Amino acid sequence: MKNILNIVENMDPEQALKDIGSTLKKLFSVMDKDAATRFFMNLLDDSGDDKMSGMVHL
Repeated sequence: MKNILNIVENMDPEQALKDIGSTLKKLFSVMDKDAATRFFMNLLDDSGDDKMSGMVHL
């Protein structure tokens, strides 16, 4: 994790987001739905119940 953080800290923020987005697309293409959901719930720092039901109503 520290290696990734060191690389990102030395990048332009917009380029870092572009590269991270492209990498995430590749990772999500091989992940199962449960792993992807856990990732997003961890990213939102939430247990998932309230956010998930809120997302369903969008």
